[in-house]
Amino acid sequence: MQTSEQRAVRRNRSGAIAANRTAPLDEADLEARIVTADAVAIMKVGRHLEKVRRVLAKLGRLDNAIYVERATLDDEKVMPLMNLDGDRAPYFSMILARRAEAVDA
Repeated sequence: MQTSEQRAVRRNRSGAIAANRTAPLDEADLEARIVTADAVAIMKVGRHLEKVRRVLAKLGRLDNAIYVERATLDDEKVMPLMNLDGDRAPYFSMILARRAEAVDA
């Protein structure tokens, strides 16, 4: 049985996901939330960067993912996730990812 959140994501085919909510999502939960959406915004990446990368790679979305750090500030960074070095990110960083076919549409 689906939760109301799962039904909402399925209807909208997009969603915002906090990698670190009250308790961090494990890889299976993160994957389940991403797999049904055409586009997602994964927020509060922080120390979960490598986990998010693994899930996006598994789902074939790593090549189209965009990393955003310190949005709207003077030292803002926006780049393809593939170009980001390291295994951690600031807490309030985010990753935007779409299905490849959604990018080409």
